[in-house]
Amino acid sequence: MSGHLRRPDETAARYPALAQFFACYFHQDWPTFHETPEAAVDSAIAGYPVESRLQMQRELADLLHRTRDDTRLRAVLCDGLAANLGFRRPAEARAFAEGIERKLLASTRGRNRNVIRIVAAIAINGRGETLLVRKRETEIFMLPGGKLDAGESALDALAREVDEELGCTLDRATCQLLGTYRAPAANEPGFTVQAELFAASLLGKPRPSGEIDALAWVDPDNEVPYPLAPLARRHAIPLARALKSNGRNPGP
Repeated sequence: MSGHLRRPDETAARYPALAQFFACYFHQDWPTFHETPEAAVDSAIAGYPVESRLQMQRELADLLHRTRDDTRLRAVLCDGLAANLGFRRPAEARAFAEGIERKLLASTRGRNRNVIRIVAAIAINGRGETLLVRKRETEIFMLPGGKLDAGESALDALAREVDEELGCTLDRATCQLLGTYRAPAANEPGFTVQAELFAASLLGKPRPSGEIDALAWVDPDNEVPYPLAPLARRHAIPLARALKSNGRNPGP
């Protein structure tokens, strides 16, 4: 996504709900009405009807999906959407936008039909590294896993996905359910994934198979040199870091 969306009229045409939100709550005089930007966001969410929040959620997910460069995102927010917010660093703009997204997700939980239930593995090797995969014709790296078929248990679905995507076997004896987590879908703007995440080890050497085009073992203690799906960036990598810190590295 480039500067072609920095003009307010063009940005408003693509993101009408977000444009209205920023015009109403982050105009030049907004500090007169709210002490902090977060208070303004809370006020908007409290006052907006569910359908408006769902529309904002879809538009914001699309914006974050298209705009992966923090500097460009800051320009879209401050110039394209005319938000009177003095982000000193580009990363602050992304943190602010993702914070809005989290609040929107929480406020519409149970009312959003665009939820995809999946299961995924935080697969760990003997060096404490975590496995990431990338699907064909995409740029985003994510966790191995996928959607559940009708009547499948989460572990059965994960074992099937590991076999289909990686050509190896899930070591069920090592599987530990870490919880259920939600995040915007990586390749389906406007959708949310609800993922059961398992710490797990693999039997055999994984290799790209099926719809997977590439894989990479990454150290969760270091900056990951690939674009990450929101589920991986927000939840899986921090979980993998904690597992490594606690000595969970049973894989080969």
